[in-house]
Amino acid sequence: MQSMCTILLLLLVSTSATYLVPSPSGKYNVTLTTGPLIDYARNDPTPRALMLSVFQPARCASTVPVSYMPNKTAEFQGPFLQQIFNMSIDLTPLFLEARVSVCSDYSSSCSHLDDAPILLFSPGYSIPRLYYNALASAIASEGFIVITIDHPGDADIITYPDGHAVYNNDTVQSLLTMKEHIPIRVTDASFVIDQLSNATAIAELLPHRGPRPFPTDRVAMLGHSLGGVAAVIAAGQDARIRGAINWDGTFLESPSEVSQPVLLMSHGMADESWPATWPLLKGPKLWVDIANTTHVTFSDVPTLLQAAGQDATELAAESLGYLALVHGGAPGDVEHDVGTTRRLEDSGAINLKMELNVIGVCELVTGRDADLSTSTDGSIKDGDAIAVLNENRVILGVRNGNGADLSATRL
Repeated sequence: MQSMCTILLLLLVSTSATYLVPSPSGKYNVTLTTGPLIDYARNDPTPRALMLSVFQPARCASTVPVSYMPNKTAEFQGPFLQQIFNMSIDLTPLFLEARVSVCSDYSSSCSHLDDAPILLFSPGYSIPRLYYNALASAIASEGFIVITIDHPGDADIITYPDGHAVYNNDTVQSLLTMKEHIPIRVTDASFVIDQLSNATAIAELLPHRGPRPFPTDRVAMLGHSLGGVAAVIAAGQDARIRGAINWDGTFLESPSEVSQPVLLMSHGMADESWPATWPLLKGPKLWVDIANTTHVTFSDVPTLLQAAGQDATELAAESLGYLALVHGGAPGDVEHDVGTTRRLEDSGAINLKMELNVIGVCELVTGRDADLSTSTDGSIKDGDAIAVLNENRVILGVRNGNGADLSATRL
């Protein structure tokens, strides 16, 4: 395993043709460690090697810009997205030139917040985990350890530390092939949780931490699109997952009855799977529709385009055909009567921030009562899932400690 210092040196690029993604505005800096986690019990055909990014909240004296993703990934991912979304925008430079800020004094004076809640993240179908780096960093800066997961054979490309890459092995991309990946992702998530308590595995993945396992009693799971569905289904199968969050994912497979808290967030595409799934969610639950957003709002692309000074309008418009294919419907409001739905309008971000600063549902971590002075309805407790919308960007976190909340963060 390469040390973080080595990774930073490899990622630093001395070129003027770059742009910096805005630093997360939480009270913590963020460290970033990447590396494989190998499941020797599963062969496909060799032992299954997940690639992880671990974003940890920390105190550090300074930060340094590092590449958003490896060049090999960016050069493959740009044309792939251009084709799948039928776009005229070339996204390759967007990924190649992006830089994110992480702690620079990692090995010396960096002090981690080790007792933070852990949030596993599963990306959209065929999308690498790196596509969500800015969102993961923003959540980590609020006091959460965020672990993003690449699923081999599913992600369109995974680049490993030694430079070799593996690709999506689906000969046909369809709803059926997407569905086949769900149980594999669920097993991946449980494996990662297993390894959190494995001192040897943690020492290899996070050399700075050494052989100190993480507690597995404060783990929640978040995912986008297919990853969001996998998160909910995983919660139904693994009780260690204290809560699940689905960002805009169609339930291609129904979960077993889920007793843990669940938060569903949608951009408003007509999707019959959500009303059908709602009765299977037996614990505390909340469904939030966000108007005038698209499927890609729940990713880094709008943030990258804004940081690079580009217009996201074309991306939003040209992605609608793909969304109709994946969601099986047309753009429009979801017709449902589930009793706890909130419709958010993004036409006035300032008013949104004042009126709905935080949207909470269910106890994910501690269940302790907290200061609810910032709550709109008095229902948010310490440990609740929190979603924040500001300037058309969506962030999700877990309320942590003494009533602290996620203030609206502009990515």
